[in-house]
Amino acid sequence: MVSSERQGRELPDPEQELQESTDYSQFVSAIPLMVNMARHGAENEAFSYREFHVGASAYAVKFDGSKPPIVIGGANYKPDQDTPKYCAEMDVIDHATEDGYDHIIGMVIAGTDDPEEIRAVMNRITPTLHPCGACQTKMDNSRLITPETIIVTIALDSDKAQIHTFDDLKMVYEVEEQAGNAIQSPVAELDLANWGQREDAFDAITQATADVDPVRVTRMALSSTVRLED
Repeated sequence: MVSSERQGRELPDPEQELQESTDYSQFVSAIPLMVNMARHGAENEAFSYREFHVGASAYAVKFDGSKPPIVIGGANYKPDQDTPKYCAEMDVIDHATEDGYDHIIGMVIAGTDDPEEIRAVMNRITPTLHPCGACQTKMDNSRLITPETIIVTIALDSDKAQIHTFDDLKMVYEVEEQAGNAIQSPVAELDLANWGQREDAFDAITQATADVDPVRVTRMALSSTVRLED
């Protein structure tokens, strides 16, 4: 199977390993790195005969602690019309699987936010580029992706993003397919230049909430407007 060249970077402090998949604070801290890697893949590694470039990154963990958490990057590959498409999301899932990781806590997908370019590949307009049908099937069949895996879709040249769990993303498309009603999820401005505020928001929500659901807290920290008082 053809894929883009692998990128893999261990997180700055590999000694702070995740306890199974429950500690999402490192994932939140890794988002700027993940966005950079996904955009790098789209801009420098993607190969598409029609110049449709997409990059992705995945935050993968090993439950037994034998490997530290890692961010893996990839890009799409389709050199001509007759070659089966190999999407950026497929690339990072395959690399994480081959490298022996157990779970992808979250993914970042960087692509166009041009409405007509999105319509051309998705047959619908969305604020950011979502995983296509083939990618959603790949995710559904992967042991590394769970309903709670967080999917961040972001523009290539702005901080405009959407935050879904994989389960939520599937529901958006199932509703449209079954009922004919298009659902648009909210758009968030990630404000990557001030990412410390979102890390602080994650900590504040975690400390203030009993019986914390880390997925819910992570989604709130990533998608909410952050205004923390000194």
